[in-house]
Amino acid sequence: MLALARFGANPLTYLDGLREDEREIVPFSLGNVHCHLLKSPEHLRLVLESEDWPPLSRGRLMALDKWYGGGLILTEGAEHHRQRDELWKPVLADPSSAAIGVARAARRARSWREGEPVELFSELRSLCWSIDWEALTGEDLDEAPELLKAQEAGTAAMQWLLGPYGTARWGGPMPSSVRTRAARARLDAAIDAMTAERRARPRDDVLSRWVEREDDDQVVQATFKQWLGAGQLHALFTWTLHLLARDAEVEARWHAELDEVLGERAATTDDVQALTFTRKVVKESLRLYPPIWGFFRQVTGDYRLDGQSIPDGHVIAMSQWVTHRDPGLWA
Repeated sequence: MLALARFGANPLTYLDGLREDEREIVPFSLGNVHCHLLKSPEHLRLVLESEDWPPLSRGRLMALDKWYGGGLILTEGAEHHRQRDELWKPVLADPSSAAIGVARAARRARSWREGEPVELFSELRSLCWSIDWEALTGEDLDEAPELLKAQEAGTAAMQWLLGPYGTARWGGPMPSSVRTRAARARLDAAIDAMTAERRARPRDDVLSRWVEREDDDQVVQATFKQWLGAGQLHALFTWTLHLLARDAEVEARWHAELDEVLGERAATTDDVQALTFTRKVVKESLRLYPPIWGFFRQVTGDYRLDGQSIPDGHVIAMSQWVTHRDPGLWA
């Protein structure tokens, strides 16, 4: 229980201690949950790319079903692959999001005033959500503040739903639980109404393309909400700007590349390949401060990994925070 308390108080500090262990598979326990941290890229690749027996279940991640009600991240096997290929991949390749992002970012930046502070995390989060919402629906999320607040409530719930008593808390009488259930009902009703409208009269938006490909409205609803919550780009950009502000030389090189490639115009998707230093800056930020610092898989049968056995019911832990900061892998 002491380890669980230490982990809960500061999980990244706890993981820093595990990184110093010389073993590549590090056993540890959180309360009555027996875990095994994978440190080597080879082991991580084996686990993430293998679908051989025994399967690796999502374990406690399934608690997110309380908010999502299905969707890609909560399905496995053939259905997971179907949703990935038929619903997600076409949208990832859709150029409309980039164009919407350029226009919305420029408008948002014009609202900032020289010398006035900007709370970057929440500002960039609302910007990313508004970009995704417009790509999904063609509408302006800024004009629906109640739906923006509902999305904020769902994002906050992700933290406690994954905890030891998350699912019990969801159905309980705590004010935060009651507010979150009401937020889900409000957001679901709005998505369902837009889905029904597009089944009757399709538009030129992502939601219409999903409706065309998917007969199950519940899957459409879950995909819509997961798309809003999937990117975490706002966290990545917040940390990137924080790091740039701490290194004047790197910041100057970054601005010089932007001036050389873009001049005074806004970026387009064709410019991305030319922004070689910018990509390095973003990737280094992603290495140092990954928006998702770790995830877990529960094994549903004795699992053999590189000659070691992980027993049925134990949990495999994988941490970007650990691997990305391993001095044996990165200078």
